[in-house]
Amino acid sequence: MTTSAGPILAALKAAAAAEDGQQARLLGDDGSYTLAEVVAQSERLAATLSALGVQPGDRVAHLGKNSAALLILLFACARMGCVLMPLNWRLSGKEWAWMLDDAAPRVLPGFPTRNHPRSCSVPSAALRVRSSHALAPGESTTSMSA
Repeated sequence: MTTSAGPILAALKAAAAAEDGQQARLLGDDGSYTLAEVVAQSERLAATLSALGVQPGDRVAHLGKNSAALLILLFACARMGCVLMPLNWRLSGKEWAWMLDDAAPRVLPGFPTRNHPRSCSVPSAALRVRSSHALAPGESTTSMSA
């Protein structure tokens, strides 16, 4: 069964247009966003993913805790017709390697966190397209660079 995210995204955009833009609607440790900011951020992220070669149907991995950035990534993936592939942050590097190798996501974006603004796997402004989907022996997601 195939479903379309189009009506949900259209409703989000319409709600953002109807608001005055002052009320934060998405709150997280990594920031707060109005609906208009959520729409704009997800459109920008979708454009970045597209520029990196992400196509409809591709998987986009996410390693991290629940956050506002994760929801924006979810909307960006929905906008593009991609599949968001969340990875459990509590698993080991070996388990992540198996999942990344098995699912072969096109990208693994990284977002800074409040407590570790510079220790994310990939700078927030960049996304890394992986040519090899498995982590090398001894490599961890914190050792990846853009």
